[in-house]
Amino acid sequence: MPCQWTLEDAGDGFVRIRNREGRGKYLCADGDAQNGTRAICSTHQQTWKIIPFNGESNRFRIVLSATYYVIDLDNGRPTPGAPVFIWNDNGGLNQVWIFEPVEA
Repeated sequence: MPCQWTLEDAGDGFVRIRNREGRGKYLCADGDAQNGTRAICSTHQQTWKIIPFNGESNRFRIVLSATYYVIDLDNGRPTPGAPVFIWNDNGGLNQVWIFEPVEA
């Protein structure tokens, strides 16, 4: 099953991204904001901006607040368990994420 997340309003157009299975764990960068920093689940509640991709209704870039870094799929390989990192926005599809509603 794909990872399931809940977006929590953090104000000013930003969200916190909470893992539905993670018991209070949120998406965050594991260290300083720079290319190659791993994205992990943590109790640290970083904020993100969700930006529509090409005007589509369910595809987005996930941008770390106060930076130009986005969530990036390792080497663009959509395999189960593949790590994700933050990286400069390079326009690649490996930096585009699909959001789908699920039942609570």
